Amino acid sequence: MASMDDVLAAIGALHTDMTAMRDDLSGRIDALSDRVEAVYAAGKRTHAEVVAGRADVAQLRADIAAVKTDAAFAESYSADTQEAVRRHIRDPHAHGRDAA
Repeated sequence: MASMDDVLAAIGALHTDMTAMRDDLSGRIDALSDRVEAVYAAGKRTHAEVVAGRADVAQLRADIAAVKTDAAFAESYSADTQEAVRRHIRDPHAHGRDAA
């Protein structure tokens, strides 16, 4: 049979083992927590990049619309100018001061 000293020694050894296990588990939890925080931070950075990308796309769309508007105006002006030149070639005196 085990004496009281043997039981206390076993309890002490168990306590030492439990303390080591607790410390190991605590370290693993801290490491996992750090990894989760790193993933969360990377997710926030990615989200910010996506938002910035969306803003860039919106600006690009606005720029394209502006260029299309400018091109349409230029084409319209060009067509009007060509028509005026054609009329002038057909009859140089049919417009402006000479028409009055």
